[in-house]
Amino acid sequence: MSRYLILYKINSAIQPVDPKVALKQSEANFAAADELKKAGIFKELGTFNPGEGYIIAELPSTEEALKLGTRFWPGIITNIREIISWEKTKEIVLSNLREQVK
Repeated sequence: MSRYLILYKINSAIQPVDPKVALKQSEANFAAADELKKAGIFKELGTFNPGEGYIIAELPSTEEALKLGTRFWPGIITNIREIISWEKTKEIVLSNLREQVK
């Protein structure tokens, strides 16, 4: 499984102005996120402010991460980045440099 950082931002251009509709939509989004957390897909969720935040997710592929991000679209805009561990990053960078030095 790969880990992904999913940055999200509420698309304010299409948010409902009626508080009843906004409440219903927000409850549905929170419930969906809670289910993904309960299923172990979302490992961590947090916010920067009420309209923006992040998710750390574990998924089998970038394609699956994209599918997950579009599940909340167009109301929520996502920016999906695969996370490469620090250990793996060191291994890749140093291996590449060692090959160049030979």
